[in-house]
Amino acid sequence: TIPVIYKGASYNIPVCLWLNHQHPLSAPMCLVEPTANMDVKPGKHVDANGMIYLPYLDEWRHPSYDVLSLLQVMQVLFAEELPLFSRPLGDQHNPPHSVQRRPKPPRQSFVQRPPTPTGQCSVQRPPTPPRQSSVRRPPMPPGQSSV
Repeated sequence: TIPVIYKGASYNIPVCLWLNHQHPLSAPMCLVEPTANMDVKPGKHVDANGMIYLPYLDEWRHPSYDVLSLLQVMQVLFAEELPLFSRPLGDQHNPPHSVQRRPKPPRQSFVQRPPTPTGQCSVQRPPTPPRQSSVRRPPMPPGQSSV
């Protein structure tokens, strides 16, 4: 969660950051993750599906840009316009509206699933294809390690 002060009140905004295999050379995919008693409030930086769009992500340049600075940018922008709102008390037990999350093209393709009530990130990693023993990979560039 990202702590945000909005109009004098403190809020914790649940977010999910997806770091793909090219990170830190490529920007993470970012989403707000509403809890069971919240809904997404679309605005300047967040769409109705919870996808976060920021100039910081579009301009991502390694090593000048990093996750800590990204979180600080979100904190400042979310303090100006909250990306979530609380549901009315009568709607607390109704499931959140079903949304299909779509990453912003031309970023990496990701497998999506509906929001989870457990508060876990709802972006699912694509399946890894089986390794072929006959396929040789080129060596890693100096200073990088394979994971």
